[in-house]
Amino acid sequence: MTMLSFQVSKDVERKVADIAAESGRTVEDLLSDMTARMVRDFEARQTFEAMSERGRGDVDKALDLLRKPDRS
Repeated sequence: MTMLSFQVSKDVERKVADIAAESGRTVEDLLSDMTARMVRDFEARQTFEAMSERGRGDVDKALDLLRKPDRS
């Protein structure tokens, strides 16, 4: 694993420590999980935007599919 280092105010440091303690975790585990979640969210947004771009211009085709009668 790689270590990240950054500065925060003492107030933020205390609050993060309180959040970690309240959830029964270490500050390192809490921040590691939060960072991993942030990366997953970013990648999901990129995927959504790419898929959205690929579908741009297909509105008429999509509406035609919605207008087809249900054949079940």
